[in-house]
Amino acid sequence: MHVDPVEVRCRIRIVFPKKPSFPKVDYENITFGVWVNEQEGNLDELVERSPSNSKSS
Repeated sequence: MHVDPVEVRCRIRIVFPKKPSFPKVDYENITFGVWVNEQEGNLDELVERSPSNSKSS
């Protein structure tokens, strides 16, 4: 049986879902390293400056 890869690619559709935003989860993920290493600092400022918290997408 011969399968044409171009034909297969034309028929398959991939949907990439947008990542749901869970602010509390993002906050905890960003500040986890600071907490584990017992560092001090303004956690709210750290989260605001975080690239993963940007809303550009």
